[in-house]
Amino acid sequence: MTSINWDKIKGEIQKITDIDYLTKELNKIASELKKFDVHAYLSPTAQKRLKNLEKAYNDLLKQITRQQRQFDREFNKVLRSLKSHRSDMEKKFKAVKKKAKSHKTKVTTAGKKLRKKVTKKTASKKKSTKKTTATKKKAAKKTSKKTTP
Repeated sequence: MTSINWDKIKGEIQKITDIDYLTKELNKIASELKKFDVHAYLSPTAQKRLKNLEKAYNDLLKQITRQQRQFDREFNKVLRSLKSHRSDMEKKFKAVKKKAKSHKTKVTTAGKKLRKKVTKKTASKKKSTKKTTATKKKAAKKTSKKTTP
């Protein structure tokens, strides 16, 4: 069984957490990459192939940016039309809602007036029917008294 060297692990962790050390290492790696020349290590056919790949990559990048701009234009155009259509529909909806509300008030007031008329007519009919039945009863009594002497 191997023993764990805690001091070595602790030293490595301190190196990782030391920001100055990390920045020095990154700067060293960046300078080495800048000095590295890919073309010096490539054969002529590989260099031609690399140039062709770079050209294809640049062309593809141009095409992607062109398509992205076209998409953005069309998207913004559709978005503007949707916003204008939405505002138009909101205006129309408010107008319809206002008309519906006015119709509702008209119908409710007409209904109330109609109920009042109906209740008045039924009340007057009840009174008139009471009067006519009372007068019929009186007339019947008078006729019965006249017929029985």
